[in-house]
Amino acid sequence: MKKMIILAISILCAWNSIHAQMVSAEMLAAKKTVWFGSKSYKSIAKEIQPTIFIDDNGAISYAKIIELSGKTKNQLFSIANSWANKNFNMGESMIRSVDGNTGTIVVQGYISNAVEHIGGENVYHINLKPVIKVQVKEEKARIIFTMPVYNVHKEEKSGSLFRPNSHYDEIWNIKNCYPFNRSTDLHEITSAKALVMTHICAKLYIDYLENVLTNSVVENDADDW
Repeated sequence: MKKMIILAISILCAWNSIHAQMVSAEMLAAKKTVWFGSKSYKSIAKEIQPTIFIDDNGAISYAKIIELSGKTKNQLFSIANSWANKNFNMGESMIRSVDGNTGTIVVQGYISNAVEHIGGENVYHINLKPVIKVQVKEEKARIIFTMPVYNVHKEEKSGSLFRPNSHYDEIWNIKNCYPFNRSTDLHEITSAKALVMTHICAKLYIDYLENVLTNSVVENDADDW
């Protein structure tokens, strides 16, 4: 009978403390300052552009393979499944699929108001909805972070005290946004902010999951007892 997986107390405490929202807009802003200082969002976007992969669907994609010596596929799958259940079970943060046969779990994160920018007569708010896939096998895991599009809420000021502002929900195709498209993007600063926050978001999610898979304490799951 497979024994239960035991997480180290220190790791449990750390994960419980961020259970409410694993990655928040405040975390992204703080990391931006630590990693890039006072550089403008447009300059950061141009700096990181060569390192960013756009897949065939036009989504930003990051991938990392982790070597996990001594841990079986079953153990790693149980760890990843526990991580998903604890952190993606509310609102728009959700578990999309779980497949024990292939060792694959797909979740969707949600970072409310990750980007806010006032541009002329418009105010932009962007909620990030990344998709994180973890695939495990014997002593190895692959983490894939994908940002399919930018989900934008746009407020247009009416310019009149007697007429309310207009509100629109828009989907921005990332490959048509700055810095990938510098000729027709009419909201360059907002797009640059979205790219920088997506980049930081990817690093945080991948680091968090790698830490869980690497440092979780497991027992032998052999059937002999």
